[in-house]
Amino acid sequence: MVSGELMLICSHESGGGFQGGLGGVGGDTMTVMKDEAGDMNGGVNAVAGICAVLIPGLGHMVSGRLHRGLMAMVGVLGLFGLGLLIGGVDAVDSKGGTDRFWFIGQSMVGPIAFGVDYAHQNHFKAYDISTGVNRTGNPGEERVHDGSRWVWDALPAERVAAGETGDANVPGLGRLNEIAMLSCTLAGMLNLIIFLDALLPTGYGGRKDQEWAQGGSVPSNFIHTVAKNTGDKEGL
Repeated sequence: MVSGELMLICSHESGGGFQGGLGGVGGDTMTVMKDEAGDMNGGVNAVAGICAVLIPGLGHMVSGRLHRGLMAMVGVLGLFGLGLLIGGVDAVDSKGGTDRFWFIGQSMVGPIAFGVDYAHQNHFKAYDISTGVNRTGNPGEERVHDGSRWVWDALPAERVAAGETGDANVPGLGRLNEIAMLSCTLAGMLNLIIFLDALLPTGYGGRKDQEWAQGGSVPSNFIHTVAKNTGDKEGL
């Protein structure tokens, strides 16, 4: 067999399509396919990889796999959004003690995860003068700017009596917070697989192969020659 070529033995079906399998010479017809674009042997699609890093599923969309890209986008962003819905913005925290280890997986969601973390660090946390650390707020506290940074300050008694809780951002309690962080982390791990699939395409599969086997159009980047037993040749 010639290097870079794939031998496919085909036999006619009643519907006009072809049904084939890999093998040696034999059968009614023989199709020799030459891979010119590297779609079957794989390769690196840098543009799709960059797009996949920016937005989940975008890499597949720009490479023409719109349906797969949409499913990837819904899956990743759905998991990530579910985590935020359960645990709030505190589920994504790159500087929150043990939460920072969860953020390693969450960061694989891409710029969206970093955007949520930026909002958490800069718009929900403030400096605790008594402990010397940035943290989320507790009930009865509010964020105030002391001229150089945001700090936590106790609410005035009259506002507490009026029922105000201040700028509290208490993390989800117990298992809820763990489920929220896990959901966001799983979204990142899923997006890593999606990124690799966009960066390193493995060629035609699934529905495309099925349509081809049933007589659908053959990909234009392949050169096909049918050699009949009589020795005549014609293009597919």
